[in-house]
Amino acid sequence: MTSLTAMSRSSSTWARATRAGVVVGVSSALVLSACGLTAGSSEYDYSCPEDSNGDELPLVVLGFLDLSASGRSEPILSERLDTLQVELERVADCEGRATVIGFSDSTASNVVLLDRHFDAEGATEVARDRDIPDAIDASMDDIRANIDGALDRLPADGTDVSAMFVLAADQLPGLGPDTAIEMYAFTDGISTAGSVNLNDPELTPSRAVELADAAVPVDLSRLVRIDVRGIGKVAGDVQPPTDYVAAISAYVTELCRQATGDTNGTKCTVRTITTPR
Repeated sequence: MTSLTAMSRSSSTWARATRAGVVVGVSSALVLSACGLTAGSSEYDYSCPEDSNGDELPLVVLGFLDLSASGRSEPILSERLDTLQVELERVADCEGRATVIGFSDSTASNVVLLDRHFDAEGATEVARDRDIPDAIDASMDDIRANIDGALDRLPADGTDVSAMFVLAADQLPGLGPDTAIEMYAFTDGISTAGSVNLNDPELTPSRAVELADAAVPVDLSRLVRIDVRGIGKVAGDVQPPTDYVAAISAYVTELCRQATGDTNGTKCTVRTITTPR
């Protein structure tokens, strides 16, 4: 399991912290070490994207980690990294490319944690699969090391959820037209920086959708999938009320629908759980 330095909340209850605008207390020097992650598979038989003729398409996965205060808690970050590892295994099995970015309170507050094309050697699938564990171990080591550096550079006292959609759009010009692009993001979704502040315990889903509709949309119509995980899950034992989590989920879902043009719910998945699909 990933080992992180201990962290504590600066408020005894979530409601008190959010109403007062209190930020979770964190250490700027997070120690991350690989200690036998439980995620992953010994058999690599993931489904790879195909075009309408059944020909395999290049796979690109864009990953985003919210590294604001709420994303620096030991159990939350460990869980997110375990899940991210599973997605990277699929990219490696499909010989695709993965770009993982840490972000916090704005589009300017971002750090590239990994940018790798997985090109396994070997004449057979069995031979290529033998290279995957080493490639994944190296990639996760890079991510952990870069997170340690990122925490000293990224502000901890705010999250701009819309930033991850803008940063995803920034990646598109460098990707080929016939590419299956998927996005996986890990955040509690509670935007407290930028043009929209959702730090309101009385927020309703309808009001959240109004706020999302007022935002300037980005064009992510090329993406085939956006999966946002961990919505409403914050550090500590006290979690946000169910109604508030529903409002946060509505906000992120609407941002996704705007960006992708997803009118039938096939591209956007927003959920509270973090575990792999």
